[in-house]
Amino acid sequence: MGRAPEAGTGRRIHVFLPALRFDTCLEFQTRDVLGRKRWRRLPTPESSSEGSGWVATLQARVLLQGRVPSNEAVARATRPGLPGLSPGDFMVRMAGIDRQLRARWHPELQDCRLTSAGLAQPMVLACLSGSHGVRWALVVGREQSVDCVLDRPNESRSRVCVALLLLDSRLPAPWGTAYNARFVIGDSRWRGLDGEVERCELLGLVELRLR
Repeated sequence: MGRAPEAGTGRRIHVFLPALRFDTCLEFQTRDVLGRKRWRRLPTPESSSEGSGWVATLQARVLLQGRVPSNEAVARATRPGLPGLSPGDFMVRMAGIDRQLRARWHPELQDCRLTSAGLAQPMVLACLSGSHGVRWALVVGREQSVDCVLDRPNESRSRVCVALLLLDSRLPAPWGTAYNARFVIGDSRWRGLDGEVERCELLGLVELRLR
């Protein structure tokens, strides 16, 4: 499932990672031993702010590899008392966190290409700071503002990213959509699908790729 329908001028569309679908629960695309496409439920365990980096990293690796994680991997990512991850942890300690991933820190949103062109592209984690402290969430898509002139269909459209669509492990797993929180870029506001609103700052983004 790629994007919401477009209707009217000044529209907002949601563009998601192509590896996801969300007819009901959130699923990702994988392949069986014969190479046939299969859909499996994406692990969405709830976690604390401190543990959110570990869960987001697990989810990023699942999408990058197209492989169901082991029970041991999920248990490691949700173990009580895990120390919180900082941007420096991803840069300096990545081998200890996950040997198969490499990371790049982007302190500014403009430095990171948010794209959904396919699994060759990186998975991106958002580092947020708010009243609950520093936490991480997987970026599963983006909300764009689309401007066009209806009586000139061939005119190019201007698309501006106005919000990040997030999978926040502090919230219950989404149902019927890929995200459970939005970070509105213009006014630094985080909003959960349950209606909770929090002022918060986007400290930066970590881009994860397979080695």
